[in-house]
Amino acid sequence: MHASDALVVPLLPTPLSARMLEQLFEFIAARGWHDISVLPFFSMVDRRRALHKQTIEELRARFPQILATEVPYGSEYERMAARRAPIESYAPASAAAETYRALWREIDERLTSRSAARARPQPAADIASESELVGSPWS
Repeated sequence: MHASDALVVPLLPTPLSARMLEQLFEFIAARGWHDISVLPFFSMVDRRRALHKQTIEELRARFPQILATEVPYGSEYERMAARRAPIESYAPASAAAETYRALWREIDERLTSRSAARARPQPAADIASESELVGSPWS
């Protein structure tokens, strides 16, 4: 991971995912990898389930860096694994393909804005701390 610019992290909307995300931030911070962007997003979301809605609300409050795009639960998404191909390759006009295009646009925007921010020279007092750069919820 230390050679990566970003980690795109799918999260199931469950309490166990919250713990995993905390551990991921701790792992990255402990190694001093402050140049890596952590880009979590919710996957397999079923907004009809109270636990999913509650977990998403709680995690968004704790981790504001979670991407806005959510990948819903559905058979279209499961077929990608069975076909071993991205949905774009066999159903580009589907709602599932549009969801992934939206996700990748959001990831691109985040990385582009971060690259632009890095390119601007900053006075030493304005440089973010290590915990802010990895998006730590404890900053």
